[in-house]
Amino acid sequence: MLIAEAVLIMISVVLGLMANEWRVSRDNEKEAVNALAFIREELETNRERIEEILPYHEQITDSLSVLMNRVFTTGAPVSTMEMFKAMPGGFSTPLVSRNSWELVNQTGAINHVDFNLAISLSRLYDLQAFYQKKIDLIGQNVYVAGNINPQDQGAAVIAFGLLANDIAIQERRLIKQYPPMVAKLDSAMTNYTK
Repeated sequence: MLIAEAVLIMISVVLGLMANEWRVSRDNEKEAVNALAFIREELETNRERIEEILPYHEQITDSLSVLMNRVFTTGAPVSTMEMFKAMPGGFSTPLVSRNSWELVNQTGAINHVDFNLAISLSRLYDLQAFYQKKIDLIGQNVYVAGNINPQDQGAAVIAFGLLANDIAIQERRLIKQYPPMVAKLDSAMTNYTK
């Protein structure tokens, strides 16, 4: 009888531990799904912002390229008015968000996400950070007084032209990265809820 009671107690303990492990596992899956949903929304918003501004950046890249070619081929000065015409809206740059990514990392929710997916997300957010640094370069060039010569904007045209081209390249690169990542997130969230 004592042996039967001991076996029942052991079975109860094992079942209790299994139930607790199952509950913790379900909680971790819910946390992972919530984290991925927030990241997915953030990436979609970033994609929309970049897709909205890309045509303008391509336009100013083309306009500045014309002025750059003139500076390189003829050495003719570029007026401030020509600069304004080449960039009628200045440099409009979207701020890409990384709040969800940072929150997921700070709370440890990323620990419940598939490792390969977490690495892919990290690389995409690094690419966004690289893009943001390019945008910051524009601000640095605009506000450095040595880059502004009212009589000849040739140096500024070259600097802005190269930066605008690089930004447009980075934007096209990011836009290509978003759909496959969103598909991976959707797939992971579906797998967690099965």
